[in-house]
Parts: sequence; structure tokens; C-alpha cells
Amino acid sequence: MLIHVGNDEIMLSDSTRLAERARAGGVDVTLRVYEHMWHVWHYFAPFLPEAMQAIEEIGAFVQARCGKEIQQHPARLKQLV
Repeated sequence: MLIHVGNDEIMLSDSTRLAERARAGGVDVTLRVYEHMWHVWHYFAPFLPEAMQAIEEIGAFVQARCGKEIQQHPARLKQLV
């Protein structure tokens, strides 16, 4: 699980609690807190460098976990989307 949250986000504490509870349940969690970011800052890509960085991180995260599966079984992409 990848969680992006800004430190100026109204749901920061909710996000950190979600990460803690998921970890306690055995989930592999990456919690990334972006400095000076607010709710849904990703929406401001490509105008905001942090948004572009976050989207690139999401892509790398998905690629690392699904990339080989998709390359080996391209038809599975339709099932994942």
C-alpha cells in the first residue's frame, strides 16, 4: 500500500493511523508525507513539481509491484484496470 499525504493535509492524522493499522495487520505500507502539501495536490501536475514527483512515485510503485506480471501476461492488464 502506498499512502501519499501532505503535512498541511486535513487528513494527515487519518493517513498515519491508516498506515499504522495496515502495518499491524501485516500489510506492506509505504507512507510518504510531502512537506507543505495539501489535500489532492496531485491534481496540480504538471504545474507543481511535488505533484509530478508524487505521480512518478506512484508509477514506480505500481511498476515495481505489477510490472513483471503485466509484461508476462499483458491480458491481465485489462483485469487490473
